[in-house]
Amino acid sequence: MTTSNDYIAAFAQIEAIQKEYDAKLQEFSDLYNSARERDSHRGILDVQRLRGKHHPETWFKMSEIIGLIRQINDIKKREGPVVHAMASLPDSERAQFWHEQFLPLAAQEHAPARS
Repeated sequence: MTTSNDYIAAFAQIEAIQKEYDAKLQEFSDLYNSARERDSHRGILDVQRLRGKHHPETWFKMSEIIGLIRQINDIKKREGPVVHAMASLPDSERAQFWHEQFLPLAAQEHAPARS
């Protein structure tokens, strides 16, 4: 993407699939929570645990990953209205608007753990 029109077009495509993405992320999160809950009730001598290694830290890491994905998704949702506002501006004003309004959100998107 090299022009503001490229970003405007890209965000139009993102917005078109945002609801489906949100639903899939929620479905994945629900499945994760269900599996984690089920795993927390297993005993030490559970047959499922004897068949493979049990890694409790994996549950924690997955929880962190889901949290980061949610943060990025929330930022992406805030970027959409900014791009819409930019689209309504004349070309001569878009660059300044981009630097003042969009780039701070983009920086958050690339560093969500620090947000």
